Formats: sequence, structure tokens, C-alpha cells
Amino acid sequence: MATLEKIRSKSVLLLIIVGAALLAFIIGDFFTSGRTFFGTGTTIAKVGDQKVDVQEFQRRVQQASQQAQQRGQRIDNAVLQQQVLDAMIAEKLFNQEIADLGITVTDAELTEMMVGKNSAYVDRMVQQQLGLPDAATAHDMAFNPTKYGMPQEQAMQLQQYWLDMEQNVEKMLLQQKFQTLFTGLIAANNLDAKALYDENAPTANVVYTKKDFSSLKDDEYTVESSDVNAIYNSEKNRYALTEPVRLVSYIAVNIIPSQADVLAGQKKVEDAILALNNQPETQGLADMPEFIADRQMLSQADVDRQARLKSALDSLSVGRAVLVSKNGNDYTIAKLLNKSQQPDKVKLDFMAVQGTKAQIDSLVSLLNSGAAFDSIAASPLVAQSQKEMEVSLLD
Repeated sequence: MATLEKIRSKSVLLLIIVGAALLAFIIGDFFTSGRTFFGTGTTIAKVGDQKVDVQEFQRRVQQASQQAQQRGQRIDNAVLQQQVLDAMIAEKLFNQEIADLGITVTDAELTEMMVGKNSAYVDRMVQQQLGLPDAATAHDMAFNPTKYGMPQEQAMQLQQYWLDMEQNVEKMLLQQKFQTLFTGLIAANNLDAKALYDENAPTANVVYTKKDFSSLKDDEYTVESSDVNAIYNSEKNRYALTEPVRLVSYIAVNIIPSQADVLAGQKKVEDAILALNNQPETQGLADMPEFIADRQMLSQADVDRQARLKSALDSLSVGRAVLVSKNGNDYTIAKLLNKSQQPDKVKLDFMAVQGTKAQIDSLVSLLNSGAAFDSIAASPLVAQSQKEMEVSLLD
């Protein structure tokens, strides 16, 4: 009897344990077996006639996990899965509502938003994320890679980026149209209109007279010194100055150099060119604070884009200086310090990894031994990777 009493006293706990076991069994079967409550094993949820595919769900979970890791966030996996599932269900509901209302985005509207007169938003995204001048350039590079000498693999990545951006812009346009339609349906009813009218209906009529203070005679309204002092003492803290103040009057005059000043400036430029030609490097400017020396290493392509600089450098030998341009009172002098042939950029295969030092060292060893980059990038230790990333050696 004592044993039965113990079993009865623990019955609620036993039911919870059994219930949890059954729930775990159902969830496990839900994700792993070929049959689910909704049909096949490829469906994780069903919203009306639309299904949430398990593979797409897993991809979105992995993507969300990587984004959280990049931001340094630690989110419980179960919470992350629930957030992703809620978002996907919300998308399905929104898509169903859009379809029922017949809202669409035409090809012309999408083109106008991507590369047309309304492309300012997409242009900013491309500038921030890719460093390209505008979306039209990104599209041209993605689908005409040979024009830019771009490797096919890099072109495919850029094409996928463009297609993903098109999908996001299309979703944004659909949301804007839905919001506009939804907002247009909201209107005040008669009760709201009457309440607003009643709140603003009361009026008041006021009759008053006015006389300017400056028109009053001093002998009619006398003020005692004690009254003035009382007001002064009560209000003076409002006007206290924490630092000394000076009143300054001045005029602004544009400084225009005289002809003598112009000739003197030209003489200094000529002296600077002579000093640069007679002394190594930029030591000739050591005693000339009027000049700012800026040493740059430029590729031939960089020089070709600057017509005046190219014209000057083409006629220079190493160690010689020459006047390149004059803009107002600013002179630009170029001195050719050296000429050499060397790589101006390199291509790197890059991956960001996480794990223990031993795990990271093992990946380094595999790469050094000649293992394929793609096979290493597939490791769960790799959070992000990129092949053939161009890095300038001149910046």
C-alpha cells in the first residue's frame, strides 16, 4: 500500500515525464521521418495552401546563426529556430494576402527601381556593400564579366548578389503597395468626425484695449530705486557671465595679391623646382614650409587617368621635378622618385574561422598541404569565406 501511495503522489510528475517523452518522440519524428502531420518529410509547416520547406527552413536557420555569430551574439538554437519559423510563416501569410489582392510588381517598375530614375536607394546599397559607383555598374559587371576581366566564379557570386537584391527590392515594393492600399482604406466614421468637431467648436469672444508701454509718461508711473534693486537682485543670476566677454567690431576684406606678390610666389615655385632637382628625394623642400610634400606610389593605370600628371611624368627622368598645374594660387609640382615594375594587386583566398587553437591549426595544416579551398570552406569551423579577393598593394 505504501508503494501505491508513493506512485499516486508522483503521478503528476510521471505524466509530465511521459508527456515530455512523447513530445520529444513526435518532434523527432517530425524532423526525421518520411511522414509528418502535413504530408511528406519536406514540409515543416503549412500556411493555407503554402508549405514551409524543411530544407529552406534549415538554410535560413544556418544563415541566421552565421549572422548572429558575425555580430557577436549568442542565441539559443531553439529560440533561433522559432524566430526563423515565425518569420517564414509571416512571409507566407503576407504572400497569400498579396496574391489574394492581386498586387504585383511589373518588370518596368522593378527595372526603374534597380537601374532607373528611382535607383538612388539601390545605388547607396551597392556603394556601401561593393564599393561600386552605382547599381547599373554592378549589373553590367555581373552579367558582362569579360568586359571587366572578371573570373567566372566571381561573376557568379556577383550575379547571385544581384538576384538576391532584386528579390528584396521586389518585396519592398510589394510591401509599399500593400501599405498604401491598407492606409487608403482607413477613414474616420461619423462618430470620430463629430467628436473632432465638438472638441474644436467652442469659441470665446474677448474684448480688450491696448496701450504701448513706450507711450506712458514717466511722471505718471514712477518707479522707486528700491523696486529696481529688488528686481535686479531677483533676476541677476539669469544673466550672469561665467567668462569675460569683449565686444569686437570688425570688417572682412578679401585679400587679393598684388602683381608683386604673384611674381614672388612664382619665384618660390621656381626655387622649389630647382631645389628638388638638385637634392635627393624631397629634401629640397625642408626649408620651404609653404610647400606640402605628398609621396604616392601610383600604378600606370592611375597615372593614365590624370592627363596633366601623365603628360608631365612622360617627359621626366628619375630624380627630376616639373610644374604640373596651377589652380588659382595653388601650384602642383611632381618629382619622379623611381620607376619599377611590380605587382599592383594580389588575389587572396580568405576564410574566417572559429574554434580552438588546435582546430584552427589543423585547418592551416590542411591548406598548407594542398587541400582544396572549397573543401576546407565547407568545414563547420568556417564562418565565412571568399575566393580570389583582390587586394591593392598601393593603397
